[in-house]
Amino acid sequence: MDLIDVAYVKTISIGNIDGDNTNSDKENEEQVALLNRMLTNMPKGKIIGKDVRLAVKQVGDEQVTLIKTTYHIGFNRKPVWID
Repeated sequence: MDLIDVAYVKTISIGNIDGDNTNSDKENEEQVALLNRMLTNMPKGKIIGKDVRLAVKQVGDEQVTLIKTTYHIGFNRKPVWID
């Protein structure tokens, strides 16, 4: 699939950089499962872009690095199973 064939783009984010609203492991697993579905079910999507954002948060004496990755998935047409 070339970019010229892309008629629909869906974005999906995995992770969170808001220090107070971090995603649980279950939420991240659900997002990864949706991403895998987009890449394997018909019509198959293709990753056409990826953004990665980092944030460093101070928690007590430790620094925690938070990561949010946003994938841009291109499709030839909008899948019926995407709401």
